Amino acid sequence: MKNIITLAGDPGAGKTEVGKLLAENLNWELINIGKLQRELAAELGMDVQELNQHMVIDRKYDDMLDGKIKDIGQNRTRGNS
Repeated sequence: MKNIITLAGDPGAGKTEVGKLLAENLNWELINIGKLQRELAAELGMDVQELNQHMVIDRKYDDMLDGKIKDIGQNRTRGNS
């Protein structure tokens, strides 16, 4: 089983910086959900605030992000980095 640390907090709280430090010091991979969310928003032709609004009212947007995260996990499990 892999070790996983999850960081949560408001935008600008420092999650990415703390995550980078942890990943570097523990020699772990950092998966940045905020980055994935920004990428998804761009793919959909919107900014991240718009995507967040859509996520509140329509589950399909949450499911899209969850799918990206699931794909990463499946690729790592198969050894594809």
